[in-house]
Amino acid sequence: DGVNYVAQGVNVQNPFYERLVGVNGNNNFSQWRHNARGVDLRNNFDTPMEPEPETSALQGILRFDANIKLLLEFGCGGDRISYVSQGSTNNLLSTAKVLGRVCGMALSPQNAQDYSGNLISFCDRECGIPAYSVFFKDSSKIINDRMNIFKTYAGLRELLFMAPALI
Repeated sequence: DGVNYVAQGVNVQNPFYERLVGVNGNNNFSQWRHNARGVDLRNNFDTPMEPEPETSALQGILRFDANIKLLLEFGCGGDRISYVSQGSTNNLLSTAKVLGRVCGMALSPQNAQDYSGNLISFCDRECGIPAYSVFFKDSSKIINDRMNIFKTYAGLRELLFMAPALI
């Protein structure tokens, strides 16, 4: 629901306007990465407060659906694949290497402390599911260059078709 803020900005009549501008730091929401209430859902998985409903629902699915064997999280900002390097899941590094070769991306191992509260850390720590964050180039560069769109799509398509074979 925060995508509307990126596309259209936040109207001063919005009941959360002051809070949202405070979280954002200004009234330019073109880089907004939160939900409509100003919560960064990417880092809402290990919080002392009650998680947002979206986070809570996803936590339940990941904890109790034994059919989920691998999680890929997608984002923009870096041409890299991140994973929790001290993960408890088997073959984490070897799978990351294959994913990196398919996408032509560098690996970016993260310490568990660096990823505290996010989805891939939650999957590793709480669910034993191997999880990776796949970061493509900055979204504005992809959108403004047609060749980048097709190259990104081709890499994503190959990754999605190949990933189930890794589990």
